[in-house]
Amino acid sequence: MSKKIGLTDNNFSFRTQAATQNYVMYYKGNYAGRVKAIQQLIQKARKDEMRFNDIRQTFIERPMDDQDVNMKLSLSVFK
Repeated sequence: MSKKIGLTDNNFSFRTQAATQNYVMYYKGNYAGRVKAIQQLIQKARKDEMRFNDIRQTFIERPMDDQDVNMKLSLSVFK
């Protein structure tokens, strides 16, 4: 938004968020194993003294039953 506008509707809330960076990791393996890769991203953020927000999981290839997944994990981090 180009300028701040006050709202009186309690159904909305806004917050200012600092500029973010992304820590990205590519993962190939079984779907349950992705948790270890996510934990590595979170540990990296904590080591760098960064706060983190959400993690996005994007499939690079269509997942198939009983086969390894190929995905991109992206963690939003900021100071």
